[in-house]
Amino acid sequence: VFERIAGELEELPLVDTHEHLQPQIGPSRKDVSLFSVLKEFVGDDLISAGMEATEPDDMPSEPSAQWERIKPYLPHVQTTTYFRFHLAAFRALFDFRDEEINDRNWLELSERIIEANKKDDWYKTVLKDKANLEVAFLDRKLSDEWDVNSQLLVPLGDGEIDRSLYLPVLRADSFLYRCSRSAIEKTILTAQRKKGWGLRIDLLDRLIKEWGMPTKTLEDYLALIDTAFQRTVMAGGVAVKLICAYERSLRFEAVTRREAEEIFVRHPDDTTVSDATQFEDYILRVIVERAIENDLPIQIHTGMQAGNGNILNNANPLHLNNLFLEYPEAKFD
Repeated sequence: VFERIAGELEELPLVDTHEHLQPQIGPSRKDVSLFSVLKEFVGDDLISAGMEATEPDDMPSEPSAQWERIKPYLPHVQTTTYFRFHLAAFRALFDFRDEEINDRNWLELSERIIEANKKDDWYKTVLKDKANLEVAFLDRKLSDEWDVNSQLLVPLGDGEIDRSLYLPVLRADSFLYRCSRSAIEKTILTAQRKKGWGLRIDLLDRLIKEWGMPTKTLEDYLALIDTAFQRTVMAGGVAVKLICAYERSLRFEAVTRREAEEIFVRHPDDTTVSDATQFEDYILRVIVERAIENDLPIQIHTGMQAGNGNILNNANPLHLNNLFLEYPEAKFD
């Protein structure tokens, strides 16, 4: 009975509503190896197990050196959820049959991953043929390598992603942080989180410059947000994504427009952490209201967080309760 049920489930087409894949097309194509696959979530567990956190530019380039770096800590993460999922994927996609990754097999596994990812149809093979996905909602992670439209709005051009695999999502966090730059150093967060927060603000600055829209007044700024939603809808966007729990609590208090205007025109040196938080609270409600107007679901990251040194309570979904009651017509996800 179990096998019959499992077989039926495998035949069901799925929609992946949370995906950070970087489409490997044209300049976006990247070399993928065992170490690039493990560096994200398993990498976080390796750091928790004692491995030194290293900036990307300081990472060893030779595969053997990369292996020696992670090898002492692998035994401590092999029972974690992230590692077990990776192990299952290695078995299904690369015919990996061992119970652990070790000196004897790591190189062959990495070479299989590299060769598979060189195939032009590899993502289609994995997402369509293996995972039976109808489509994945693509929420791109921040990177200086991507142009501003592809990151913040993700209305990606037809030549950059395969619309049979991906649908775009509006990453809206940056809009919260118009008045938050001075708050970064005053907030208790790890250097990793402060860097990510700064990237979101930098991305907003780039967007304002590229679009050439005025932002001298709050009215101007709200017009910028309206334009972002218009472009997202025109590009076939399917949702709004917020991951602000990495920088702040998900408790958003009610703030009046007049209060937000006073903060907006305040000099950054005179803007307190409380001011920045209030402005974020106000803009969050603007984003929710625009999502309602455009019939877009609102995806909010809660619960488990990626990376190390997070403030776990920030991502408590119970903080959102007041928003749920205030906006019953919103499609919170």
